[in-house]
Amino acid sequence: MKKSIAAGLMLLALVAATSASAEPGRQGTLYSGGQLALLLISEDGAERDAESAALTYRLGAYVTSNVAVEARFGVSLASAGLGRDRTEDTAERDVELDRLFGVYVTGHLPVLVSGRNVVTVFGTVGYTDVRMDASLRGIPSERSNGVSFGIGAELASYDGFLLNVEYMHYIDNDGLKVSGVAVGGVYAF
Repeated sequence: MKKSIAAGLMLLALVAATSASAEPGRQGTLYSGGQLALLLISEDGAERDAESAALTYRLGAYVTSNVAVEARFGVSLASAGLGRDRTEDTAERDVELDRLFGVYVTGHLPVLVSGRNVVTVFGTVGYTDVRMDASLRGIPSERSNGVSFGIGAELASYDGFLLNVEYMHYIDNDGLKVSGVAVGGVYAF
């Protein structure tokens, strides 16, 4: 995990260095949007892993052309009332995300520019607080927080609208591991 964090920090440093000479295109731009994520939840001592579909809201601002600071808030589809019915027996039901909150720094590196279409790859490093509705070991609820990191790609194709896909490693702390793959979009204004 330390190697992954170091690689993410090196990517952010590279992007920050290139942004110093970049034009101020996105600097000062705010953005807001959402993602649909499939989270993989595992826990030390548990007999099984769990998957949880989640919705994540994102709000951020570009502090330079290639570096953004953002906050995220997420809930599972089941706790948002959009998933299947939940049973009261914690041994029989899937473990779901109660909520996720995090603050991140994201470095973007443009890799393809053609007309109005821009494709960027990005690395994200930050801090996440996760609360589960139950533990995989049968404990009624579980809360954990720690360092998070991820990678992804983004396509800016319409005026202000950006599509993205990413992998995030949210938590690996106190025996609880939460990671996920997400697709979504944001609108820059």
